[in-house]
Amino acid sequence: ANGIQPLSCGSFLQNEKTYETDPNKGRLYLRYTKAEPRFWLSLHNQKFDRVRWSVMEFGRYYEAKLSEAFLEAIGNSDEKIPRVIDVGGNIGWFSMLSVAAGAHVYTFEPNKMNHFRACETVCLNNWDEEPCPTLGYLATSNATHPAGKVDI
Repeated sequence: ANGIQPLSCGSFLQNEKTYETDPNKGRLYLRYTKAEPRFWLSLHNQKFDRVRWSVMEFGRYYEAKLSEAFLEAIGNSDEKIPRVIDVGGNIGWFSMLSVAAGAHVYTFEPNKMNHFRACETVCLNNWDEEPCPTLGYLATSNATHPAGKVDI
């Protein structure tokens, strides 16, 4: 098939060229969210992304009502495993919230720096189909193990 194939976040993060565009310069800014269901989220540093830094401070995304609407839509789905398409996924808040709730998520994010953060989050929560040895040790037993799946 000539279609677009999902990326292995573990392989992406192990590529040395990936780090050339990392605004965090290799430093991790991680937050275990307060939103239910809970999950680990990797963030850009505060200077680079002040808007989403609110997640670090409060444990929730600044668009709380939209997060609630996402979870309600997933919960009301007739499908055994709901599907979510996130176009312009940014660092992945809505994608990861949906995966944590059990959905199969297709995320499209053209910005490599945001893609990097989303992949760190996937690895932190052990949601990649391949091992992520560079980050896997950071995930704790608090991380959720959803019925969902994420394709980035």
